Amino acid sequence: MPLTTKTAYFDRMVRQDFDLTGIARFVLGPYWRAASPSERHQFCDGFADRLIRIYGRQLAQSGDGYFLVTGSRTGPGGVIVTSRIVRPQDAPIAVDWRLRITDGVSKIEDVAIDGVSMVLAQRSEIGRSLRATAGRSECCSRRCDRRAIRSNRSARDRRPICLRT
Repeated sequence: MPLTTKTAYFDRMVRQDFDLTGIARFVLGPYWRAASPSERHQFCDGFADRLIRIYGRQLAQSGDGYFLVTGSRTGPGGVIVTSRIVRPQDAPIAVDWRLRITDGVSKIEDVAIDGVSMVLAQRSEIGRSLRATAGRSECCSRRCDRRAIRSNRSARDRRPICLRT
């Protein structure tokens, strides 16, 4: 499959199958409560772009590998689907998908790649950027906007997101 097709598929999957609002709320932590609905929406859009850029690149590097679902288990918060990316010349990569079912719809809440949680990694990195700018009138400064939630949107839509503390 050509890289552009893989990228388009992953983009669609993230926007359609991930619980972006729930993930963004967890990643921002207390900053979520201080954000306006518009700021939350803007962050979710940029955050989706960030996930696609970071994790899409990692998946593309799997080359001619394929996904193999190895099992699932039900837990108190939902279902965990275990899988592997099997690559012809490298060791398989373990990928666990945590899903929550709400109103009969399954949404991905987290993906752990070789045991590393995506949402915990993103919360740590974005939280570091937010803490570095706390105390100023724009706690999510241009620096944080560039590093934490850069997207391919027009320059007009890339204004810094000001999350009040």
